[in-house]
Amino acid sequence: MSGRCLTPHSHPGQDAVVAYRAIPSGLFPDTPLPELVVLPGPDILDTFAVEVLSGAQAEQEAFRLRYEVYCRELGWEPGGSHPTGCECDADDDRAVQFLFRHRASGRAVATFRLVLADPLDPLAPFPFERHCPMLLPGMVEQDPVRRLGCVEPSRFCVLPAVRHGGPDGPVPWELSPESWRREWPHRRGLGRFMVLVAAHAMVAIGIDWAYVLSEAGLRAILRSSGFPFARIGPDIEWKGRRSPSRLGRPMARAGLVRPEARVLGGLIAERLRPALARHPLLAIYPVAAGSGAADGVGHG
Repeated sequence: MSGRCLTPHSHPGQDAVVAYRAIPSGLFPDTPLPELVVLPGPDILDTFAVEVLSGAQAEQEAFRLRYEVYCRELGWEPGGSHPTGCECDADDDRAVQFLFRHRASGRAVATFRLVLADPLDPLAPFPFERHCPMLLPGMVEQDPVRRLGCVEPSRFCVLPAVRHGGPDGPVPWELSPESWRREWPHRRGLGRFMVLVAAHAMVAIGIDWAYVLSEAGLRAILRSSGFPFARIGPDIEWKGRRSPSRLGRPMARAGLVRPEARVLGGLIAERLRPALARHPLLAIYPVAAGSGAADGVGHG
């Protein structure tokens, strides 16, 4: 169990001796963009707010939500290993947590994390590396400084009441049936909204490569949201069949500047960047100095 569940934070980013410098965009390989993209409109922010969490107390909400989904609903993690009702692990000590809150009820309904390289031990494996023994050569950075430009988005989860809540299904949290029905398109688009937030965070921080170990459903959401992660190894069996893949920063930016993403993306950027700039784990990245990567996404 991670100490982050029970004790105050340590922030390895504050003790690092090097600030990361992003790779120039021209050094990335080209990847075709998806032709068909389906994204929510900016009015999804009327239903869901996004928060960047910092501090042990704030992060408990994300960990409790993960416990509900990963331990109680899906059984992917043993509930007995998390007696406090918070699902967390050692990787959370180097992860930035994101929370999505249902505005009408005030409930935390979705979360994911970005696992960063440890600036005090950059060669420490990411979660996907521990599970994938046969990655293609050269697909994962091994230079210690370059690994600081890598991140692994993971622990994507949405409460079942939202994930399975159709327009005419059971209405939770004492909401009115009318408002629950009106919010249905936003609940249906929440997964893609989460992907957009992850992509904006990647670009704003100045990350070069995002790696995911994903099952078929998440891969479909990633691609249909405009982000073509490329496979970097064979499928593995781990809590179902999963594929390791990666996305470079220029491809993330290309997905964010598509017409379908620009308006909502600008609103996301306005909300994310100040919180990311203050986050103690991001002190060595360009966002902490008030700038993103050289090819970062603005507000327009």
